[in-house]
Amino acid sequence: MTPTSWTLKALMENNKKMPVEKQFLNILHEDQTFYKNLFLGYKNKFEKLQKMILNNDFLTKAQKEKGLDLFCKTQKINNICKKFYNKLKYRITPFADITTDLVGNSFDDIKDNNIIILIQDNRKYKFRVSDLINIITMKLKYSTGLTPDPRIPKNPYTNKSFKKYNLYNIYFHIRFNTSFIISNIISSAFISGFDINKFEELIYPQLKDFAIKNYIENASTNAIYREILSMMARNKRLFQNRTFNLDPPREFKLLALQKMKNVYSYYIIYISSCNTITKRKAHRTFIKNAEEFIKNNPKFGRKIVRIIRSRYCPSSIEDIEDDED
Repeated sequence: MTPTSWTLKALMENNKKMPVEKQFLNILHEDQTFYKNLFLGYKNKFEKLQKMILNNDFLTKAQKEKGLDLFCKTQKINNICKKFYNKLKYRITPFADITTDLVGNSFDDIKDNNIIILIQDNRKYKFRVSDLINIITMKLKYSTGLTPDPRIPKNPYTNKSFKKYNLYNIYFHIRFNTSFIISNIISSAFISGFDINKFEELIYPQLKDFAIKNYIENASTNAIYREILSMMARNKRLFQNRTFNLDPPREFKLLALQKMKNVYSYYIIYISSCNTITKRKAHRTFIKNAEEFIKNNPKFGRKIVRIIRSRYCPSSIEDIEDDED
């Protein structure tokens, strides 16, 4: 008697009051549990097949072939049960109370092929495909400072990470049901099996470049200003020994960032990028832009010291940052 047959008989007797769909879900769940218990102690069933049957020197060739044939038949039955289980689960799972995409557009106004339904925590969630692409891309490109820190994409309605099967469903839906072109970063995640560590190892230089770009565009004013001070200190000859005040007014910091954006941007790329060709190009551009900055702004950032004399104060010193060209 097969596991399915005795499980079916037992559960049908104990769950006569339960709806038919839920009875079958319980039956198939018990059957899958039985199937998994056959392979305890191994990373996966294929490893056990390899060690216990195919590489077993105590079995004859005929016994190995019979064992492999039995395994294939079991796999076929198990896959049919899984497929049936998933269809039933999808059928009885209720929808979450969501009628619009993430920007407020009604799902009724969106083409069916641009909508995907995902199951999470026993709820079905509707998503616009373009919203999911943006969510996945943003999480995979996530960085902390200049360090890549990719994350598993999350369901924006529950803030819980998507399971791997959700991510595979999203990928295949985008590829076969829509006209969207899959980006290299999402393709790399798919190739890595949506394993974040493998994904980061696979395209780390590209992730590093994303982190650099994000840092240049979104870092705080104080952080970028410190980078400028460090840049000038490390390249005194290039900047003709020019220095800025360590803690000037915010207005001067903003002006410095505006005037030197093309200088510090390429400097950060030059010192941080993992790509040798990118570093070389950024270094040449950095030197060129720095020389142009010095030429066009000969007085920018210089400190003027004025002595103020008055009746009540014989002398005092006033420091002024010169922000004029």
